[in-house]
Amino acid sequence: MPGIRRFRAAHLIKATSLRIGFVNFLMPVVLLFTVLASVSFGVVAAYAAIFAILSTFGRAAQQEPPRPRLVLVPSQSQAQALGD
Repeated sequence: MPGIRRFRAAHLIKATSLRIGFVNFLMPVVLLFTVLASVSFGVVAAYAAIFAILSTFGRAAQQEPPRPRLVLVPSQSQAQALGD
């Protein structure tokens, strides 16, 4: 029986160390994903809030008054200058 207990204890220690190694590898991955997701969500939420505030309280787009059409007076035309 002592040999079986020693084997079982060694097996549990090895299994526990493998499990701890996997957790030590998995924890930074989960932490990195959590940080990237929360920062991305914060940036998107900030942009959405800024656009919502600007669209709510921003100045209304003012239309430019129509520009008068340019009409050439006979004294300003090139044909008159060349012909006379």
